[in-house]
Amino acid sequence: MEKLYRLDPKYLEKQKRNIILLYGIAGLVSCGLIFYTQHARKVESTPWLTVGLMIILLIFFGYRSYKQRIELWEAYSLELKEDGLTQSQPGYPSSFLPFADITRLEESKEGLWISTRQGNRVFIIPKLLKAEDYEELVGIVRQKSEAPAEQEPALDEMAAEAEDPIEELPTLAQDPLKDAADVDE
Repeated sequence: MEKLYRLDPKYLEKQKRNIILLYGIAGLVSCGLIFYTQHARKVESTPWLTVGLMIILLIFFGYRSYKQRIELWEAYSLELKEDGLTQSQPGYPSSFLPFADITRLEESKEGLWISTRQGNRVFIIPKLLKAEDYEELVGIVRQKSEAPAEQEPALDEMAAEAEDPIEELPTLAQDPLKDAADVDE
């Protein structure tokens, strides 16, 4: 049951638009502030050199940011395996998350955050995957993470059904709080 999931290319265009807006608005505000401070100080010379450098830097950083997003879209992957998920992204080592280590799932606007015994929100299934892939993967993770919890009650039910006189003795499988409540009654 190995399957590889990648980021949806349509979201890359949204990232491009956000980068252009971020650096474009930052550039306009910066240029406006430079002209305003020059005018407020009543400086005769115009700040064209400063404004030019500012625009060049903003274009450079915007282009660099977009190139990093392209690299992320091309190299990011989530691999579904029988026993867990492997996440690979540029600039970071691959990380493996066994389904048995999942303690909590939390849905957010970014995607499905996965908490483990090691900490909260240590792994994410991003909503930047294709919609059908995201839904499929979230369903599988929810199913796999609930499987151990569903198996435990079945063992307790089998022990309760057994009519053995030794059952009265406390064992590790019995719940001590439940036994204490039975004694109080």
